[in-house]
Amino acid sequence: MTAASAIGSIFREQVTERLLLRRAERVVRERAPAQQQTVHELYEAARVRLLAAAEMADPARMPAAGTLGREALVLFVHALRVARDPQAELLSPAEAHGWLEQRAQAGEFPKLAEDLVGCRPVLLDADLLALDRMSTEDAYNAYGALERSLSRLRSAIEPRTTTQIRRSRILRLGVVCAIAIAILALLLVKLLQQPSLAQGKPASASSYHPSSPSAAGATNGKIESNFGVHTQVQENAWVRVDLETPQRIERIKVYNRADGWQDEVVPLVLEVSSDGKNWRELEQRSKTFTQDKPWTWKGDAVTARYVQVRRPKQGYIALTEIEVFGSAGSE
Repeated sequence: MTAASAIGSIFREQVTERLLLRRAERVVRERAPAQQQTVHELYEAARVRLLAAAEMADPARMPAAGTLGREALVLFVHALRVARDPQAELLSPAEAHGWLEQRAQAGEFPKLAEDLVGCRPVLLDADLLALDRMSTEDAYNAYGALERSLSRLRSAIEPRTTTQIRRSRILRLGVVCAIAIAILALLLVKLLQQPSLAQGKPASASSYHPSSPSAAGATNGKIESNFGVHTQVQENAWVRVDLETPQRIERIKVYNRADGWQDEVVPLVLEVSSDGKNWRELEQRSKTFTQDKPWTWKGDAVTARYVQVRRPKQGYIALTEIEVFGSAGSE
């Protein structure tokens, strides 16, 4: 087996376990119901203390955070011990620390050994004012080591019942199925989507603002972050698309500029022509439109070669894209 295939196999196993939780259910089923209930209660008690400690981990309340963290560690250790032996006795903080050190040295918690050394002042010092007397830096370091130890212990405990595990499995599979359905639906829409008849076709404008790209920016299939074409201020400014051959047109979408001043673009007139000289008006627009809510014309099909957006009075045109569709539902 190659390294790549081995890594792939491990990845698949981890993903499968995350979804199906078979190992977790198998572990819990080996415990007596009362035993698992005790594990759950201990885990929840530790979790509550851990959350409270995290909210108090500032210089003024660090000693209180350390005390809560110490209690959480003792409770997590007891949950681990009860999961193995329902008759296990509750240990003191120092005993819990020693138990963890033995397990870490045996390789059960390989990443825990260093942090156990760092949190010794919190767990082993019988002086209740030990954290109060530490410097801020030392207190933060000791609490940080304790917090990392708690995180690793927490992940080693399975507190759920078989019913809860099965519910989690159903929920996770449901989420995965919903995501898969959504992706398939998007792919289907993409496959069925007819591209704009205007995409990549020649475009021109009555004039160009100094910062404007060529009018091809209005038919490049991209919704730019500013504009695709920008004319000068003039009478009857226009942006025109040449579909190159007469096309059956049922829908046209015009996207406004995206960098502001959208209300300055209107009013506009949407026109089509077969020869580029004689124009037929499809619609006038006086209400502001945007990129998210483009100006959309949809009406009786027309056959034309040219599509034009025109400013019927003094002003300019700044747009990001003009899309032309030849059949209903082709967006």
